[in-house]
Amino acid sequence: LKALALLEVMGQAIIKPDVISYNAAISACGKAARWQTAIALLTAMSQASIKLDTVSYNAAISACQKAVEWQAAIALLNTMVWAVVEPNAISYNSAISACEKAVEWHAALVLLEAMDRASVEPDISSHTTATVACSAAITACGKSAQWWTALALLADMSQNTVE
Repeated sequence: LKALALLEVMGQAIIKPDVISYNAAISACGKAARWQTAIALLTAMSQASIKLDTVSYNAAISACQKAVEWQAAIALLNTMVWAVVEPNAISYNSAISACEKAVEWHAALVLLEAMDRASVEPDISSHTTATVACSAAITACGKSAQWWTALALLADMSQNTVE
């Protein structure tokens, strides 16, 4: 990836990579489904004393989601809490989508409940993220022949007016 090569060149030059350049490289890894490299970049950021932010973790979770590495996505989400980096709706949605793609309906439901317990509220610009998270969990249930759970989620969405 060109982004990784550029990041390496920056490290050797006077210009030192910062959180923005690392996040861009992690995002590029996500687009290429190189989830292990994305996680390695998070580690490199930490070792370079660069503070990881929500964008850093979201980009890595997204890389895991694209590679259907649902366990790694959940591990990163848990690491965010431990590192005192607040997960947002995008963090949860990407992890839930990873579970949906891997047909891990139970894990998707656990994350959906955790998202609710954490009172993660989407703002106006990301309001559809809650719908996407619920839809991904419903899809995971459907793929696993858990139709009654999918119906219960749909009813819950209706009662909570998720649009």
